[in-house]
Amino acid sequence: MMWLLLCWISSQMQAAPLVEWTMINVNQGDAQADAHLLEFRDGTKILIDAGENGNALVDHLKARKITHLNKILVSHAHKDHYRGIPELLETVQVAQVVMNFPDRKQCDLEKPWGCDWDDLAKLRESLKKKGVPLTKDSLGMVHYAGVGAE
Repeated sequence: MMWLLLCWISSQMQAAPLVEWTMINVNQGDAQADAHLLEFRDGTKILIDAGENGNALVDHLKARKITHLNKILVSHAHKDHYRGIPELLETVQVAQVVMNFPDRKQCDLEKPWGCDWDDLAKLRESLKKKGVPLTKDSLGMVHYAGVGAE
């Protein structure tokens, strides 16, 4: 009988999810979600993109009591994906930023879609001032998270 009770109790308990994914609206518009927060069971927190409005992102993270990010992954070098990072660095400790910085020629070609060489230089300077390492991403690069991930 005790065994049956233990089985029932364990069936009612759910383990915490391995990862929780929150889409954060940080840009203009109701349906925008230009920042994605991944929170792993071991406490690892990874932000994918930071939107253009750092204040909205900072407010969201403060409300969640998040003061540290293990990594920020920037999908591509358009302002609406990285421009929120400098404001974020003022209140949240960031261990690493991973981003594929285009060369000047490529950035100039993508200017109509949001690539801005001078703005990228400001981002690099912000990261350098805060001592946050910038890792160049490349095609096929794999990112690991959680216990034992490097």
